[in-house]
Amino acid sequence: MRDGVHITFSGRGKPCRFRSDKRVATPVKKSHSGRGATPLYIDERVRYRSRREPMLQPSEVTAAKLLPTIRARLAQELLQVHGMTQVRVARALGITQAAVSHYNTKSRGLDEDLMRRFPEIDRFCVDLGAQIASGISQTQQVSRIDQFCEGLEHTVRFCEYHKKVSDIDPSCMVCFPTPPAP
Repeated sequence: MRDGVHITFSGRGKPCRFRSDKRVATPVKKSHSGRGATPLYIDERVRYRSRREPMLQPSEVTAAKLLPTIRARLAQELLQVHGMTQVRVARALGITQAAVSHYNTKSRGLDEDLMRRFPEIDRFCVDLGAQIASGISQTQQVSRIDQFCEGLEHTVRFCEYHKKVSDIDPSCMVCFPTPPAP
């Protein structure tokens, strides 16, 4: 946090104040052990701290946001519509019963912004949920989810979402050697 010429970071549970002079931030007061705190290099750490989010690859966004949303929606579908138990859903999806519980209570997984941007996730989960309930193999399930995610990754909507959740250039078009699908 910047306040005039001072920069405040909390490290090891206690806030530390540094005076920013050109390239190196020096401690305003000594640490509790009597030694001065390690100098903080403004060019490296302060600039990094001021970013919105870390830079993520599209596959990282898929792994961190899209797959948990699909799993959460599938778990809800299997629990509520198909009446499966949490243990059966966990086995069918290859996840833990605790994860299914979190998805069921909506304390983890479901990204509402992603669901708004991609309404086809809901339809996909309804269809795949019915197939899982009727006994589709995990290999077929993995294949279907992989194809679905790959299709979403190559859309302008996914590109816009990626730019929103990651600190990348707003004019980036790396994923699209040819014009993208809407």
